[in-house]
Order: sequence, then structure tokens, then C-alpha cells
Amino acid sequence: MNPEAPVTENSENFGTERDVANCPFFLKTGACRFGDRCSRKHVYPTVSPTLMVRGMFTTFGMEEARRDDYDIDACLEHSEEELHESFLEFYHDVLPEFKSVGKVVQFKVRGSNFELNLSSFVLLALSREEQCKAAFIKFNGRWYASRQLHCEICPVTRWKNAICGKYKMQLGKCPKGKHCNFLHVFRNPGNEFWEADRDLHMSPDRNIRGGRRDGQYSERYRDRSWRQRHCSRSPPRSERCHRRD
Repeated sequence: MNPEAPVTENSENFGTERDVANCPFFLKTGACRFGDRCSRKHVYPTVSPTLMVRGMFTTFGMEEARRDDYDIDACLEHSEEELHESFLEFYHDVLPEFKSVGKVVQFKVRGSNFELNLSSFVLLALSREEQCKAAFIKFNGRWYASRQLHCEICPVTRWKNAICGKYKMQLGKCPKGKHCNFLHVFRNPGNEFWEADRDLHMSPDRNIRGGRRDGQYSERYRDRSWRQRHCSRSPPRSERCHRRD
């Protein structure tokens, strides 16, 4: 029997279950809960309209939940209301800074299924790949809330395939909990960027076009700034550490 032809990015089966070489979950979500132990290849794109920023948003409750492999609702002990309030503060603090780079068409914060290799991260999609590259240059290595930011170009372009439908439709409940392979994300205030959630503005080249609405920010958060959360090229002297390659 002749072997099957190798699957490439232009192949019909690329990123599907029939593609035995490339990890479909990594291509869909930008992450894989098996990490380096995955039997399939994780394809990192060289260009994409989407940027991933790892470990940027975290709370004490989230860290506790990530440590507990047996309690999928451990973070609930620290109050869903408190977690949501922390997310709102984070959202209104950082989004204006991201918008300074270009037109943001999607902004998602992953925040509930805390498998070790799927810890919290921010996904930012811009209207052009060039803007994403500029965002990478601007934010990679900067500091936010005493944590150094580590960015990477992300393969995610279709959000309906990336976001867990059960978690979204069942108001934050998924039977697989933190072991789900898809993204459990916070709902944006005012349902901002809802068009991208449904892939309503996909162009033929699979990039996302911008939504129609810019969203509104409450007076409570309007005066908060990125700089108030200690984001800079260099950390304070007491917090300096070697930058990872």
C-alpha cells in the first residue's frame, strides 16, 4: 500500500483529525494541554493576526485552582464575583494600550480550565498581521504587575473553533472542567468583539476583519492606566531578573 502524502498547510486535511502529524487542538486554540508530551507537532506560525501573551492575568484563586488537580471548582472558593471583578479591572486597564498598536478585532482572556500547559493567557487579534508583529515587538519582555510578559505569534484565527461552546452556552459550566481542550474565556464587558466570537468577519485568506463597535468603558476604570500597573521595559531594581531567550 502506498503511504499517504504528507499533510501540508495547503492540504485539505491540515489541522483535522485525519492529520496525524499536526496537533489540531494547538492549531485551533494556540495551546495544548499535553504540551511537549503531545504526540503531534505543534506548528508555530511565522505570521498571524493573533498574539498570545502568557501569564499576564492571574489571581490568587486562579493559582490555587491550578495547583489542585482534583478540584475543578477550586477557584470558586475565592468567589466568582471577586474573580470577575479582577478581570474587569484588568480588561479596562490593558485594552487601551493594546489598541494603541492597531485595530483590535478580538480580545480574550483565558481563565478557568487551568491545566498546567494551559495556564492563563491573553489572546489579542488585530486587523492586520503587520500590527500583530508591531504588538509583539512592543510588549514582549515588558513588565506588568511584577510579571515579565512573554509573547508569541498564535495560529488562532477562527474563534468558534477555539472557544468551548458548552462553557459559553452554559454560563461558565463545562463537564470537562480544567481538562477541556478548548478555551474557557471570560465574557467581555458589553459583549465587545462579539462579531469575532462568531467568525462573522472572516476574509477569504482566513484573517479576521474588524468589528463595527469599539465598545464603551465605565467611568470607574477610565482613569486607570497601563503604567499604574507597573508595565515598563525594565522592572524595579528589586524585581529584576534575567530575561528568557
